[in-house]
Amino acid sequence: MKVWMSPQTTEKNHYVLHAVGRIIIIVGLALVLTAGIAILTIHTKEHQVPVSLITLLAVVGIIVWLAIRTGQQSLQDALLFCLDENYRLYVIDVRQTVRYQRGLFGYTNMALRIQRNLEAYKQQMEQLNTPPPNAVEILHVNSIRENGTYYGVSCWVQYGNKRKGKHTYLLVKGYENEDELLRILEQKQSWENSVEIKENKGPFFIFLSAVAFVVCAVICALSHPGIGKLPEVLYFPLLGFSTVPFVCMVYFIVKYHRGE
Repeated sequence: MKVWMSPQTTEKNHYVLHAVGRIIIIVGLALVLTAGIAILTIHTKEHQVPVSLITLLAVVGIIVWLAIRTGQQSLQDALLFCLDENYRLYVIDVRQTVRYQRGLFGYTNMALRIQRNLEAYKQQMEQLNTPPPNAVEILHVNSIRENGTYYGVSCWVQYGNKRKGKHTYLLVKGYENEDELLRILEQKQSWENSVEIKENKGPFFIFLSAVAFVVCAVICALSHPGIGKLPEVLYFPLLGFSTVPFVCMVYFIVKYHRGE
């Protein structure tokens, strides 16, 4: 059985150390940078507001970027792919095999359980040549969309109870023999199977939401008291309602960006 795992878990499995260590580093860095901003603001006699605003935005950007990279790395460490002798491709997100717990100690306990499950699944695949019990079979790949550091793989899958459904997996770049895995996924885009492939209506919903948002924005602008082209009574209701198409537009853009 061919197995694809993260390089961090292939040889020596230190999932707990990596997962918890990254969180501690991010929290510590955020505290240090926040203290630095406070000291800089106190010692800046001129332009305190713009200097503190710019540095604060920079720190927030750094922390958000680190958090995203940490999440992607944790996903890569916990997402396994395996190919059996019958050329059936399976995937399992080991994070879904443990119960969610809150707090740092709960997160540490979750990471420990994930590490144990990783070791157990790895031994099972190597010794018994069988996929893990919670593995999901990939029946057909709808699309593979490259987005910077990862691929959005939208596919039809079959769960252990024979139920079929659509799911999107984020394949973070960096797997060993990654090109081989991508070739197998691309082959499953052209294979015929019993799954009915539906048309992707994402662009249509994005366009529809954008039109609705623009219409609301134009009416709000024309009904503003400072312009007065339309009755002022329309301003506040449409100002609140405009958030609905805006949120829908962002939602459909994110789904389309992920390849769903």
